[in-house]
Amino acid sequence: MRIGLAGLGYICVAQHTPALMRYAREAAPVDFAVCDPSAERRAEWQKQFGKAPAYESAEEMLRHERLDAAFVLVPPEAMCEVAEKFLEAGVPTFTEKPPGMNRGETERLVRAAAGKVHAVGFNRRFMPLVRKMKEIVRAGTGGAGGAGAVLLGCEFTRVGRYDGDFTTTLIHGIDTLRFLGGDIAEFSVRSVQREGKKPFRSYLVHGRFASGALMEMEGLPVSGRTVESYTLSARDRTVRACIMGGDAREVTVHREGRLAERYSEADLGLADAPEWVGGGFYEQARRFLDAARSRNASRGGPGEPAGTTFEETSQSVELMDFLRTCGDGGEWRAKP
Repeated sequence: MRIGLAGLGYICVAQHTPALMRYAREAAPVDFAVCDPSAERRAEWQKQFGKAPAYESAEEMLRHERLDAAFVLVPPEAMCEVAEKFLEAGVPTFTEKPPGMNRGETERLVRAAAGKVHAVGFNRRFMPLVRKMKEIVRAGTGGAGGAGAVLLGCEFTRVGRYDGDFTTTLIHGIDTLRFLGGDIAEFSVRSVQREGKKPFRSYLVHGRFASGALMEMEGLPVSGRTVESYTLSARDRTVRACIMGGDAREVTVHREGRLAERYSEADLGLADAPEWVGGGFYEQARRFLDAARSRNASRGGPGEPAGTTFEETSQSVELMDFLRTCGDGGEWRAKP
């Protein structure tokens, strides 16, 4: 397979490229073409992973390369424009999150991807710990939106993240809540901006899923610890997955005030696994590339979803955009 990598920043070097190299070893031969406007990043990628044709832009790469698949790993504000170029060229396309900065951009990609293999990199959906939590929830409550579900919450804190826009990271929390609990019907935000040499904005969210279960999320870019965890409270159990920082990375189930089940990373076969395996990057790449190979082998024809589709994540993007634009707070409701 000839894979184009558009954007050679940290997420490409630390997560996606190692996952693709493993796919090349275990599933099918892979070679690369890369593009990035930074000559330094192009040289650094080649130093780590080997020589490959390198271009300054997606347009230049598309003019010179015949690609079997593309990974678009550019900054969020450029994602829609760059991904659209590959999709319109008929290349199976994987994008990092978010697949657009607002619902309008995501809908553009939905249209461009019609009938084509594509996927969005919401890697939490492929993390073994998150999938284990969903398996337990479905078995115990008939799904997160089942009659036994009362509340689904997310603690999403970081240390020293003075990003200009933290919502493009916080969207992971929103999307994982939706993966576990279904679509959201109501979304109430309270936000506070802290000024100084490095200002930052924190968020407190309450809401309700379409199923009727409650939701809550705290998003703190600047705090004393990095934690990302998801907790479901039901009538007879509480299920929690800690996937980053804080306590041990594990899934726990409590019943009647006692710890009833515990699943560590070791229990899920991840004791010595690199982050790009435990973090879901390899599994989502495998799913996407298997679908792209199948499409290419059949010489075209309608593509199949190869993971998480643009359409599936449109509400996550819409809620991210609401967080970005609601100032100190506001109310959002899903359209009937």
